[in-house]
Amino acid sequence: MTNVLLAAHPTVGHTQALRAIGRHLVADGHSVALATVSSPLPGASLWPAPVQVSIGLAQQLAQDGIQLAPLDFSPRMLWYALQLQRRYGMGELSTLMQLYTAGIERHAMNIAIHAVHLSVDIVVGDYLMPAAMIGSQIAHVPYVALYHAALPFPQSDESPLSYMLAGLPRESAAWRRQAQRLQEMSDHFDRTVRSASRNVGMRMEGGGLLLHPISDTLNIYTTAPEIEPGMAEMRGPVQMVGPCFPDPAQADYAHPALNLPQLGLPKVYAALGSLAQHAPQAAAQIMQALAQLEVQAVVSAGGSSAALQRWQSDRVAIFPHVPQAALMQQVDAVICTGGNSTVQETLAAGRPMMVIPSSGAQVVNGQRVEQLGVGVACELPGLSVERVGQAMRSVLSAEQAAQARALRARLARYGGPRAAADAIVAASQPWANAVGSFAP
Repeated sequence: MTNVLLAAHPTVGHTQALRAIGRHLVADGHSVALATVSSPLPGASLWPAPVQVSIGLAQQLAQDGIQLAPLDFSPRMLWYALQLQRRYGMGELSTLMQLYTAGIERHAMNIAIHAVHLSVDIVVGDYLMPAAMIGSQIAHVPYVALYHAALPFPQSDESPLSYMLAGLPRESAAWRRQAQRLQEMSDHFDRTVRSASRNVGMRMEGGGLLLHPISDTLNIYTTAPEIEPGMAEMRGPVQMVGPCFPDPAQADYAHPALNLPQLGLPKVYAALGSLAQHAPQAAAQIMQALAQLEVQAVVSAGGSSAALQRWQSDRVAIFPHVPQAALMQQVDAVICTGGNSTVQETLAAGRPMMVIPSSGAQVVNGQRVEQLGVGVACELPGLSVERVGQAMRSVLSAEQAAQARALRARLARYGGPRAAADAIVAASQPWANAVGSFAP
């Protein structure tokens, strides 16, 4: 039996791949714990969505058979999480960088203590939780970095996080300003991690933590070359396993979104929560288009579900939240803003999609979807009912549906969470134990 300590920030995007992998490890008889911040805040429904996830995470982990290894709650983390509700684009990324490094020293020590107490053989940390890297070295156990996709890395020697430059004319004044900001964020991230490692008695060699794979033992990418066109070759021990998502829970299939009357029409899932919040006019245009198209639509609208209720009909069902993984199996196409998790999940499900990106990674994901021939990207400025209708007719075509199914079959060959679990167990063996980037 292998004792595995996972580590991530308490959000869906940062924990879902680890939970999927953890479930396979548990099923194989291994002991698994997840080190994360479990918020002690009362009244989950009163807090923004990211905080709600943190509050409910312990119960979800228990259902997975994964033990919670709590990290110290930090009011500073809560402050940054609340600020995210009012940030967008580069401002959002800057706030996220602050959030990812808040409490890093305490969390590194927490992780080291958990590793020793649980007799951990290996630590597997989300790459944006550097505390996991430091904590594993304090405890003298191998460290595996897990990446949601290759987006953090440039396709060539460009700026760190260069996907945030998408949509800007190359080498324009705006491009240079944003590239400089990204470099400053990357340098600040390195300095913060370096300072934290020094303060807990470790030593960091080198930098560029946001530019290169960071583990000398193993770096797992929950993606594949087929869905990362133009990606540069990665240095170091890297294994691509394809998208990793937890299988739907049995209770998910009881949700009303999965039990609507069958109308014999193409079924569309629209994930509009963030779009309805930041661009309500665009969300209204999408809803109007869905009402006019001969489709049956399921809309996930988050906190904006009440504002969109006027579009509810026998063909358009609106919910605050839906069990997305289970719903993906029932629909013919997806509308989303291009967030990495939803795009990866849609590709893995073999569904074509319409992407309405606004900035950064969303723009790159929209471009990628079009390159792969599995969808259409529509720019947010100038979006119209007519443009949405035109895009959806293309997305629902037999050609794009066939391309999406073929891509799903190719991705399935990488093994997903099953392959990741096997790789982690192999990396935990004494003969595979490599020292990471830190030394006492």
